[in-house]
Amino acid sequence: MADSLNALRLFVRVVRTGSFSRAGRELGLSQPSASRIIAELEQKVGAALLTRTTRALTLTEAGADYLARIEPILAALDEADHAARGTGELRGQLRIGLSSSFAVREIIPRLTAFLDRHPTLRVDLVMADQRQDLVNEGVDLALRFGALDDSTATVRRIAHVSRVLARHPPISRAPARLHSPPSSPSMR
Repeated sequence: MADSLNALRLFVRVVRTGSFSRAGRELGLSQPSASRIIAELEQKVGAALLTRTTRALTLTEAGADYLARIEPILAALDEADHAARGTGELRGQLRIGLSSSFAVREIIPRLTAFLDRHPTLRVDLVMADQRQDLVNEGVDLALRFGALDDSTATVRRIAHVSRVLARHPPISRAPARLHSPPSSPSMR
């Protein structure tokens, strides 16, 4: 049973990362092992779940349906394990989508102390200055500024940031403060 669960977890990571190599690395597997496990899963299920090309991996219709059904099951199993332990600790992997400038200025300086308090939690910062496809990138939490596009996401305002537009007055309107250089005998 553990092998089946690991194959399902690998399938989810392959889909979310779009790469056998990356998903394998996240789960401690080589790319050939990850590819073999997914091929065995497809054989067990009796359907192709992924279409593989040299440039990309895409879900088949059967793969999309399979993914939609197994993700809630895996999440429920993880929660059951966590509840049974009863520790209330933060654990697992947390993928956070945010802008690069906000990450560098606000999150990264605080991250080491946070992770020291929660050693069983792994944080993966997905930094991009454009809006991300949170579902396809497997982002668990996104920090955003401004109005949210029409979305079905669960949103919670954590702060209000006022914006100020400021400019320097044009030079032509600035008081004249230019001084002529002192005259020297050699310049006369």
